Amino acid sequence: MKRFKLLILFVFSSVIIFAQPQKLPLNFWFYNQADADYFAAHTSFKPLIKNFLIPEEQDSLKGSAKDYFLFTHKTNRSFFARKLFYENLIQVDSNNYGFTVDPLLNLELGKEQEDTAGTNYYTNTRGFLIKGYIGNNFAFVSAFRENQSVFPGYYASIVDSLKAVPGQGRSKSFKNNGYDYAQATGSIMYQASQNILLQLGTDKFFIGNGYRSMLLSDVSHSYPYAGTTVYLFNKKIQYNAYYADLIHLERRPYTNSPEALFYRKGMNFHYINIKPVDWLELGIFDNIMISKMDSAGNKPFNFISVNPVPFLPVLIYGFNSDNNASAGVNLKASIKQKTVFYAQYFYDGKKDNIAKQAYQFGIKTFALKHIGAGVEYNVANPFTYTAQNIAQAYSHYNQPLASPIGANFTESIVWLSIRFSRFFAYAKWNNIQQDIAGGNVLMDESRAISNQKMNKDVYEINTGYIINPKTNLSMHLGVRQWNYSKNNLQNTTTYIYFGLKTNLQNIYYDF
Repeated sequence: MKRFKLLILFVFSSVIIFAQPQKLPLNFWFYNQADADYFAAHTSFKPLIKNFLIPEEQDSLKGSAKDYFLFTHKTNRSFFARKLFYENLIQVDSNNYGFTVDPLLNLELGKEQEDTAGTNYYTNTRGFLIKGYIGNNFAFVSAFRENQSVFPGYYASIVDSLKAVPGQGRSKSFKNNGYDYAQATGSIMYQASQNILLQLGTDKFFIGNGYRSMLLSDVSHSYPYAGTTVYLFNKKIQYNAYYADLIHLERRPYTNSPEALFYRKGMNFHYINIKPVDWLELGIFDNIMISKMDSAGNKPFNFISVNPVPFLPVLIYGFNSDNNASAGVNLKASIKQKTVFYAQYFYDGKKDNIAKQAYQFGIKTFALKHIGAGVEYNVANPFTYTAQNIAQAYSHYNQPLASPIGANFTESIVWLSIRFSRFFAYAKWNNIQQDIAGGNVLMDESRAISNQKMNKDVYEINTGYIINPKTNLSMHLGVRQWNYSKNNLQNTTTYIYFGLKTNLQNIYYDF
């Protein structure tokens, strides 16, 4: 009977694809302080997992993680007040199993100051989130979002160029000037032993401790994946090996099918995080992109796609083959109480004897109660993340898998956040300087670098109130401004918005 229940749950979850309740949502403002709060845990490979955040002899979670993971039962409030402000909409909690069901939404209205046509800009997102556990070792989560949006002009031009809404799926036309798009995510996670975690699902990963990642980020659309996380030597080493199935949004030549399929590729990556002492993490990363089909739809299976041995693809193929291999390192050091220094380096071979590489330096602090602040600097050389065959570039759904900017850029980020009880505010500034040629990860490597200098300043201020911490449901008011200049031509877009949102994922507008 127990096996039958597990089978039913598996089949149901597979409709929306799988996900796990024991991992923190990938939202920068939600998990950011965890890098400083969980001093003794591995925090560079995200999503962070509840079971590995806290020592075995304790059962204490901090900050947003505590609000998100733990069941809350209020006995001195009305049913309406409990469900709106404190509890999950539906929650079942027993000794052997538990689950929650919550709505997901983003109801946002905005105004572009430069628009003279009186256009109504908005996003209308409806969806649901189901997460739960069975026993001590099995957990799941499934989420689905259906969206319609009318974006301000600057962002709409990005969506049109990508043929997808960044990080949220392929777009279709909606009415005269809108976009319709959807996203399903989820995972099943099984803790096979105290130190071994198995995962299967459709989601994203993020490697690093900053706002951006130059190794692997959650910028692109979600993707099917399978893999494992293993802890060794009394949790001093965290070994991660994952395989993902990615899409290059270019259709194969027409065949007998009603609609030609997209080219597919496999991503096999490893990340080994070493924690010799509590205040230091050193991570080693490698990755390879394997083409899964040719124009006729045929491709022999390549065992490297599911290889568990770190750096074996690099040793076999090198960095400059058709199979786009890459490697990198990540560093996190807690240099003072609740102050973190972090850095990354990514290497992707050479073009014309010039290294295709990227790096990052950053520092963030939460030493002052209720206040966080950070500074970050990111650089990527021309043609980093590109490939000889553009279908094997470091991308998914036409979007980069590292920084959303692409390559051939420098970026400075300064941010400040305030959180007091359920009130929050943050301010952020991104300065981006880029040569557009050599900056598109889907660009053919044989092309020469031009001199199309571009500069962007993206400012954002956002403030609001968290209505229910279980889903990070919040009322918010904000303003975002893009200042864009290219070849002495300048353009400014100022977007003022307010809304009601379950804020559980990163959505990037600052590129």
